Amino acid sequence: MKQTLLLVCIGSCMLLSRGQSSFHYNRQDTLSNFIVNYNNGISCKIIQTIDLAENGRQIDSTWKIILIFDTNHVTIHLPIPDEEVKNFSFDSIRKTRHGIDLIISYGGGSFIIRQIFKMEITIQQQIYLRKIISYCIRADSIIKRRTVKKNHPKNVISEINLTSYMVL
Repeated sequence: MKQTLLLVCIGSCMLLSRGQSSFHYNRQDTLSNFIVNYNNGISCKIIQTIDLAENGRQIDSTWKIILIFDTNHVTIHLPIPDEEVKNFSFDSIRKTRHGIDLIISYGGGSFIIRQIFKMEITIQQQIYLRKIISYCIRADSIIKRRTVKKNHPKNVISEINLTSYMVL
């Protein structure tokens, strides 16, 4: 059984994983962090991290957001701007009544796409991706197209790669 321990601190931290035989770690740099508290007693620490190479330089392909609860954590992998997704921008995370909204935008040229990932947090400190709202805005006109994709059946998320949910 694999066990993972995340030590969170300001500046840099380490992600320790215990496999079959010994510990190994990845050095990480914390780009931002904050704590969200909900009425049902659940608190979630949200940190934005990037892994560091041996020489201390950032490894851009490891840009991610980690949601940490008392008994669980969820990793959201973000795409590399301009390599994987043109002009990718992580805009914000919003606290909602039942979870969080993750807001991103990308594109360029004749259109911009903005997506809102609506995630629900359960009492068991698990996260479901409830729905994705996409807005496609054309630069040469005022046309704005809205698409809503509801995620059924609801699956518990422990790790998610946003690139697989993006309209490319």
